[in-house]
Parts: sequence; structure tokens; C-alpha cells
Amino acid sequence: MRCDAVAVIHRATGLVTAAQQQLASVAGVSLSSTLPRLVAAARLKTALPSELDVEPSNPCAEYQQRLIDALKEPGESVDSPADAREADAWIAFLRLKRRARSLQNMALHSGDIVERDSHGGGLGEVSSIADNGCIYFRGGGGVRAWPDAVNLLHRRDDT
Repeated sequence: MRCDAVAVIHRATGLVTAAQQQLASVAGVSLSSTLPRLVAAARLKTALPSELDVEPSNPCAEYQQRLIDALKEPGESVDSPADAREADAWIAFLRLKRRARSLQNMALHSGDIVERDSHGGGLGEVSSIADNGCIYFRGGGGVRAWPDAVNLLHRRDDT
């Protein structure tokens, strides 16, 4: 169950694609081969707003930079965002990486019991994990949490 979500997240957090590099070349934009594809997409949207039918981006806000700094792993390097769109892409990239790490570390399965850190805490029995890493709980009502906001308490087969 978790393996599918981790694979989807790893694809989403991959590096700039050949197609993005080609488009950047036409647009006169330089994209490093080590740039995440999400950030490359944001830079292309900023470079080609009318061609891609997107609104021009605003400057990067201070809260966005603080969030990027909080999400980075120690020693991890992140380019300074040129604008709000690029900052949002870095934030999405860093959150996805954190979710994938959490899913890999916990190796959750349906029936495992976790403690939620957010929304008042509480215990939950894992029902399923969506492709984006979101954990859904038994009992309905749409109760869910991100994997980096839960702690594994018991495996379904613990006695």
C-alpha cells in the first residue's frame, strides 16, 4: 500500500525533465539539471505567463521563505526563490520529500494504529494511503492526516 504512494511522490519530486529543458531553451531560461521538476515548472510559468495562460507571480513573501527554511533538512540546499510561485514550488517539493521519508520510515499498513499530531491529536486506525501520501482512517467522516503528522503506535499484527 505505502510503496505506491512513495513511488508516486518520488516521481513528483524528481529532477527537471528533458521536455522542461527543451522548453527552457526556447524561452531563454536556464534550468540546472539538479533542479526539482516542480521548481522548473514554476520557473517556466514565470518566464512564459501569457504563453501558458497563467497570472504573473508576486514577489516571494517572508512567510514563504521562513516555511522553506523550516522544511529543509539540515545541510540541504535550496535556491532562493525568485518569486512567490517558485517559493510555493519549493514548499510543495520539500513537503512531498518529508511525506515520502515518513512513509518509508513507518512502513504503514492498513490496520496499523497511529497517533495524530494535529487537529487535536487522537488515535486512528489506518484505512488507506492515497497516492499523495495522505493517510485515511477507519470510521469515515473523511478523517485523514499527512504521514509527517502521525506517529506509529502499534502494528496491526502486534499482539
